Amino acid sequence: ITMLNLALAAGTYPKLNDILLNEEAFLKSLMRLMEHHSIVIRGKCLLTFLLLFKMDFRWMAIVDTEVKFFHVLDRLTRDNYKYVQCCLLCLVDGIVDIMPSVFQTISEELKVLLNGGRSATIPSDFDKIINR
Repeated sequence: ITMLNLALAAGTYPKLNDILLNEEAFLKSLMRLMEHHSIVIRGKCLLTFLLLFKMDFRWMAIVDTEVKFFHVLDRLTRDNYKYVQCCLLCLVDGIVDIMPSVFQTISEELKVLLNGGRSATIPSDFDKIINR
């Protein structure tokens, strides 16, 4: 998991995201590791999810379909180990940092859709609605 996190953090492997998205067993394996008896592995898995979310926020939608993900996160909030709690806080803070760019991307895509597939300027009223 350390090597995966290093590769995700470095961003030097441009096809890594596509490879991981297409690997069926990847997410299930990562979910199993979040329940591992080792505190270090549990914490590193949380950091892996953070790195995945930072690399491509589509991962948020993918794990959203994994209901078990949120049950495991809920269980980890009650974990007694400070390392796991710190990693969980890093995940939460990272998601908070990512959200403005997620909303910006959604806003841009909506503008394109509302303009019939052409990227052009939409009236400022739309921007006011989106940016509320």
